[in-house]
Amino acid sequence: MLLITASAVQSTDIEAQAAQEFSPQQIALGDQLYRQFCQRCHGSELRNSGASTFDLRTFPAQEYNRFIESVSEGLDSMPPHGDILTEEELDALYAYVVDTQQKPHGAAIPR
Repeated sequence: MLLITASAVQSTDIEAQAAQEFSPQQIALGDQLYRQFCQRCHGSELRNSGASTFDLRTFPAQEYNRFIESVSEGLDSMPPHGDILTEEELDALYAYVVDTQQKPHGAAIPR
């Protein structure tokens, strides 16, 4: 008998989202939105010390749902953006963060 739990299916969906290739247009939109809404606290190209805000260079790329929920609902001192950003814009922000982590200038911190 094959038993598949909801968490196993959800995990696969999240990994698939993280592994997808993002379009240049989606990344460009995410870059624009990041500069408008996130850069002030999270730093240029995700670079900050992590002392007062989360260091996005260390965000686990496979945790798509966590990213979307954190941005939408807010977390700690970060205000919610779910009433400001569309689903497409949230996805674009995620694409920008993951893409920037993978670039040398993003200088992702090893986990």
